[in-house]
Amino acid sequence: MTRVVTTFLEMNQLIKPAKRIGNAFLNFVYPGACFHCGIRVSEQEVLICDTCWRMLPRNTHYTISSGDKALTRKKYFSFVAWRFGYDDAVRELIHFFKFNNYSFLHERFGFEMAYTLLNRKELSAADALVPVPLHRARMRERGYNQSLLLANTLSENTGIPVIRTLERIKNNRPQATIEDKAEKERNVIGVFAVKNKEDINGKRIVLVDDIFTTGATSNECGKILKQARAKEVMVLTTVYAGG
Repeated sequence: MTRVVTTFLEMNQLIKPAKRIGNAFLNFVYPGACFHCGIRVSEQEVLICDTCWRMLPRNTHYTISSGDKALTRKKYFSFVAWRFGYDDAVRELIHFFKFNNYSFLHERFGFEMAYTLLNRKELSAADALVPVPLHRARMRERGYNQSLLLANTLSENTGIPVIRTLERIKNNRPQATIEDKAEKERNVIGVFAVKNKEDINGKRIVLVDDIFTTGATSNECGKILKQARAKEVMVLTTVYAGG
């Protein structure tokens, strides 16, 4: 059953550069401080205070993008939808989430992503959520797959089941280390596979990831899912950093 998602205050704010210097590391040297503004936070406001959280740029109109501006190959997903815009604070939060063991952020991110899913009829009519997988070697290093955590939280708030049939069979070079768009696309070729095609056949799929930049990873995942006879592949991401 769909859980009602509580409304947050939606607003944007320009942040002075000097205010951000060193704040990303405050939680290491001064526990209980908001990483962004530096003020003391309560136990319930770990890493970021409620004020800064409310100021993060949100896609309040639930707009979508074709996602194909940066692609040089055929597109295999219908569109990309997102909850948060891309600014310095969001960038740092995603970095904490993925690389600094702040896995608990999936609860706040996923809860907010449910806004977008429930307010786009195309997404809310989906049959399954499929997280972008990590390779087992990367999984051992990180200890968790952030996309799976997001998908699980989305499932809890929307009732749409998670299917873990997409796997990463090649430990490719991290996309963030590659600047050339065409090289990003080449880097993900042959990386993904579907374990059980019956899990995908004829279904509308929401591919869940933490960030969308060029769309190379999403498109390759979409290709593999469509080859497994998915009816449609849509992308839902925490942050949209595409053009």
